This record gives sequence, C-alpha cells and structure tokens, in this order.
Amino acid sequence: MFSFKKVTALFSNASERSEEDQDRVNYHEAGHAIVARYLGIDFECITNRPNDKTNAAGHMVFGSNKLTPKSNYDVFTLLMGGIVATDLALNHYDLSEAETDFQQCWDFLGKIMATENVTFDLEETGGVLFADAQDTARAILKEKLFYLHQIAAALKEKETLSMNEIDTILNKPSPLVLTSEMQLPLDEGPIQ
Repeated sequence: MFSFKKVTALFSNASERSEEDQDRVNYHEAGHAIVARYLGIDFECITNRPNDKTNAAGHMVFGSNKLTPKSNYDVFTLLMGGIVATDLALNHYDLSEAETDFQQCWDFLGKIMATENVTFDLEETGGVLFADAQDTARAILKEKLFYLHQIAAALKEKETLSMNEIDTILNKPSPLVLTSEMQLPLDEGPIQ
C-alpha cells in the first residue's frame, strides 16, 4: 500500500493569514482528522502551522511517517475531508485551497495504476473517485458536525492537536445527538 508523509491544506505564511483564512485552515485540518479517525486511520497530530516543505498552511503528520489506510479508497476520502469541512462549516468551497490534497489524489491514483498494473481513463476514473470520496467525506462530517466545530476551535487555540486530544473531543457526548433512551416531547396541543 502506498504511503506518504503528510496531508496538507493550502496557504503559506501563518503570520500573513487573515482570521478568516486561519478559520478555513483550522476547519480544513479538523475535517481531515475527523475523517481519518472515522476510517480508523491513525496519525500523530494535525497543525495549523505552515509546512515549510510544501508551502501548505496546515498539515497532518502520520505516526512513523506512514499513512496506512484499510483501502485505497480511504485515502481519497481522507484527502477530500478538508475541502468538505470548510464547505460544511463555513459555506466556503474553493478548490484552489485544496490544491495539495487534489495533487496527492492524482499522484496516488497514478501510483495505484503503476503498482497494480491497471489501466483506465485517468481523468474519468479520477473524477468519479474524487466525487464519490467527497460524498463519503461529506456524509461523515455531517454526522460529526458538532465535533468539527469543537476540533477547529481547539486547533485555533492550541495550533497543534495530537490524535489522542482529537479522540478525547470525539468521545465527548454531543448535545446534538438523541439516544434511544431520549424522547422528544409529544405535541400536547396549544399552550393554555
């Protein structure tokens, strides 16, 4: 299975970022983290600090410098988590801000073709795969929207969050989730 060191978001210098840009970076990285944990992918941390090697705004660092997903499809879903998160949380969908993620998707798809000795129309197949991965990431993040806001806020405050810190947030009960023991009040007619 192909491995790469970091998943990144776009923007380069943290000191030059507006608050709005910083919020987008925080949500973007939080989206990657939530999708990763939902898919059972371990990582070391996420940060909103710039990555000097890639000129990216924030990034995810994987333990032992390896991404080890259960399936190739999970890689695409993980990479789409950032752009979907900014769209859901901030109503901001700008493909240029996920340029590094998309490039990694294309690179990974090329590696799959080379290592598995398969041929297909790269643009057609890639487009379908990326759209499906975005839909999957969107479904995950819609379910975890409360936590997306919590993790982005924690990242804004702390700049770097470990996987354990993210798991702690994800394991807190959400006030937005009804359990089977909870019931909504029945409509008993107009208030007198």
